[in-house]
Amino acid sequence: MPDTDDDTQALAGELGESPSVIVLSEGDYSGDQHEFDMKRIKDIEQVFDDPEKIGEAFKSDGVVRCMDGGTEGGLRMAGSGILLPREKLALPKNHPMAAFFQKFGVELIGESEAVLLPNKDYLNILHEKVQQGIIKGISAHTECGAANGDLGRILKSMNIKEEIVAAMVKDSQWQSVVDAHAKLFSETLALELGVDYSWIPLEQMTRKSHKHVEEAFYVNLIGGSRPDVAFNSSKLRNDVPNGFTLHPDLSDPKNTFHRIEISLDIAKVAERFSPQNPFLIVIIDDNKNPRANDEMIAGTTKAVQKFGDRVIIKKVAANLGD
Repeated sequence: MPDTDDDTQALAGELGESPSVIVLSEGDYSGDQHEFDMKRIKDIEQVFDDPEKIGEAFKSDGVVRCMDGGTEGGLRMAGSGILLPREKLALPKNHPMAAFFQKFGVELIGESEAVLLPNKDYLNILHEKVQQGIIKGISAHTECGAANGDLGRILKSMNIKEEIVAAMVKDSQWQSVVDAHAKLFSETLALELGVDYSWIPLEQMTRKSHKHVEEAFYVNLIGGSRPDVAFNSSKLRNDVPNGFTLHPDLSDPKNTFHRIEISLDIAKVAERFSPQNPFLIVIIDDNKNPRANDEMIAGTTKAVQKFGDRVIIKKVAANLGD
């Protein structure tokens, strides 16, 4: 997720016209459109078709974590849900970094931390997941770009001048502000849902500070649909590429497509990948309850179309043996 001003600029950047995104159908491994080694796709399909191997990767502890490739396990949303729509975008008066904002003349108008909670529709989804025994905790992590992005959208909604925002981001305290904001949101959401809260420091993450090395994006249509089941790519480090993970059942398709688009900017797909070495989007379907329909593929394709054939989209079915 975005964590520097370069990443923030990337969110708004346009790459111009690009070739079409490649969506692989079943058995389509000709590679005629590019030089990508299709063996990687075949190997991934075989992993997902192996119930013994894939079963270990679908055991969830029910903790909602960030979709960041540096976090592991659980259910996944951007910033554990910090970017979900809200009734009002504002900074609460009791924000732990209130003095920092006031130093820059930013007025805190939210009466309490509850202003950070998702709107009623999304909050109802999360409450239902708790009642079903699917969500059991909320976690946050240091250097969370989603928290950085949330602060950005709040300040924009408050019409704070760009030069003031730029000065805030360059301040030596800014990362502490982002971390405190991530903690406040996650603690508030956990309290609202009646579940445990936890914090992931950098030393417990699988990436270096401000370094995103994701090579894939996993859209997991199984996780979040029933208790204790959610894809965890860290259990398959030798078999599948490191990547972002998102569970659409925790929000909705529109939210999912937007997060995919942002993540590919964060992964610097335009710079790091090519038709010969493309970024991979894996849509994980359930072979007993198929839901990777045309709408999901079409929406994902549209979300990443500016990257053209730097991206490959592939649907796979997880053979969970149940």
